[in-house]
Formats: sequence, C-alpha cells, structure tokens
Amino acid sequence: MDLRPLLAGFALLAACSRTGREGPVDGSRFVPKTDRQLQLLLGDYPSPGPSASVDFHDAAGNVIAFPRERAHFASRVVAYDVGTPAPLPEGQDPATALGPPDYQADVWSRPRAVSLGNGGTITLAFDEGALLDGEGPDLFIWEIGPRLEAMKVEISADGVTWIAVGTAPGGLCAVDIGPYVGPDDIFHFVRLRDVAFQGGESDAWPGADIDAVAVLGSARRVSVPSEVLFAFDSDALADGAPAALDRVVQAIREAPGARVTVEGHTDDQGTDEYNSALSERRARAVAAYLAQKGIGGDRITARGLGKSRPAVANDGDEGRRRNRRVEIVLRER
Repeated sequence: MDLRPLLAGFALLAACSRTGREGPVDGSRFVPKTDRQLQLLLGDYPSPGPSASVDFHDAAGNVIAFPRERAHFASRVVAYDVGTPAPLPEGQDPATALGPPDYQADVWSRPRAVSLGNGGTITLAFDEGALLDGEGPDLFIWEIGPRLEAMKVEISADGVTWIAVGTAPGGLCAVDIGPYVGPDDIFHFVRLRDVAFQGGESDAWPGADIDAVAVLGSARRVSVPSEVLFAFDSDALADGAPAALDRVVQAIREAPGARVTVEGHTDDQGTDEYNSALSERRARAVAAYLAQKGIGGDRITARGLGKSRPAVANDGDEGRRRNRRVEIVLRER
C-alpha cells in the first residue's frame, strides 16, 4: 500500500494548524485574491478580441466622420438566421446589435455583439428614424473583432421588397445608398448577410460580428384615407378635404427644413395601369393644395404608387379601404 498520499495529507493538515513566530498559516492564500486568479479558476467568455479599425471607412477606403447627433440606431430585431457553422451561444443574441455601440474586447462579461455565423443574416428595424439618401454615406455599421468580415447589405421600405446596396467591407464601415435609390425614397429596414467562407469559419465567432447599426435621417408619415379626400374614381378634392389637409399643412410649417413627398395608393382592384394613373393624379391634386397654402413647390414631390405598397393585406373590404389612401411624408436630413 502506497502511504505517500496519506502522509502528504497529514503534513498539509499539520502545516495549517501549527503556529510560529508569524502565527498560524494564512489559509486565505488558497482563495483567489485577484481577477486574474478568479479567471483562471472560472474561465472567461470567449471574445472576438480588439477591433481591427477605430475609424469609419467607405467602400473606397476613405476615412468618414460619423455624425452621431443625427444618427438613429436599430430599435428592433425582425429576424436572425444564424449561419453554419454557428457561433458559440454567447454570440447568438441578436438584441446586442440594437442601440448605440457598446462592445468591449474583454473577457469579464458576455460579449455585447452578435455573430452572424458563416453566411448568416440579421434584419433590423429603425422605428425612431429612417434611412434616407443624402450627401455622403447614409448607413453606418459597427462590425467588430480583429478580422474584417464583409456583409451584403439590403434595405427595404416595408420589410417585404428589398434593394441591394452593395457590400460592406467589414470593420467600422459606411455605406452610401445613393446609387441605388431615388432621392425621395425612405427606408426603415436593413438586412445584413455575411459573405460566407471568408476564413476562420471554425472558430467561436464565424462570420461578421455586429455591435450596432445606425442610419441618418428622420421621417414623419401622415396617412389620409382616400374617401376623406376624393369621391369614388375621382381625382378632384372633395368638400371635406381641406379640413384634413390643413392639419398636414400645419405639421409641414413646424418642420421648415423638411422635404415633402405626397404618395398616392390604391387597393388591388383594377389593372396596374389604371391604379398607377389614378394614384398619380390624386397625389398631384394634394401636392397642388399644399402649394396653394404656401408650401414651396420646390419642397414637394408627388408620385403615384398604385397598388404596389399596400399598408395591410387586400383580403376584404376593410383592408382595401385602408389601402386606398394618400400619404404625406416629411423627410428631414
């Protein structure tokens, strides 16, 4: 029988109980005293590590200033479809992409960023602001970690129809949507898709790692039912139209720098050509009334969208009634 382990235990017990010139042995030395000792005992949260860039860059590599005072951050996760392979569980919380950037490359708390996984996607909504085309970049993405991992970027006005606006190179990157959209278009959804197989797919954070997304611009949308403004199949303003439109005029006057877009919408009854023409004439009639009330014509754009953008499903009389409308959008950039 090997007595050495037993004897070693007796020796440790004796050491802990004996006294000397310096008193009893301090048992607290076996308890971690520092964060580093505690980390060695408990482990840490795997972290992507320090970010590769500290400045925003556009697609051409130019350094871009981020206008924080005019930015609106993502407020809602619409969808998160993690790629394969997927990141570790601590990297699969899509809510960490909401709000202002707060990622820190430490190991003491859960990482405040979400990994898309290899080829994964995240769709974010902007309820407080809007994505508009203006001078320079319009969309800012905080892709964190030591590797620059590119993403395909798409934007949408309604979360249904999507427009591809290029590839973000990764890191802190800024995207100009101007080449892909019209000057009066307004978007409330952004979808990021990891460019698959960029390298490092086998580590704990495969794919692009998103800390925050911001857009520039704000928009206020006022919807007026068509039956308030027009008789059936007519583009002439009805007697009750001025009362409804004067409230819109007041809202425009309270935003003197805003551009105004008047959009005509119909239900799904009738041909595309008929609905497009009717909605265009109605939008122009409303725009003309606003101009008569002193709203500068250079600030107003009118367009007919027909049945292309329903507010709700055209699955009954009530749904169709709600889709027959004129929307006045105030755009501030």
